[in-house]
Amino acid sequence: MLHKLKSSVIETASYDPAKMLLVLHFKSGKAYHYDGVPQKVVDGLLSAESAGKYHHAHLKGKYQQPKALK
Repeated sequence: MLHKLKSSVIETASYDPAKMLLVLHFKSGKAYHYDGVPQKVVDGLLSAESAGKYHHAHLKGKYQQPKALK
């Protein structure tokens, strides 16, 4: 499911719970995939006052991530 986020840098997030795969699409046009993300972390991102700050604190550098995709 695709979710529009409240963020000045992240446009949308999509999550596949069966694969625990989170994909973030940034307003810059880049997309990042995060593997092994639990549902509770995704729920936190979707309800965060700032998705960008949540991403930096809870996702970036904490989950396996391939290089940026275009």
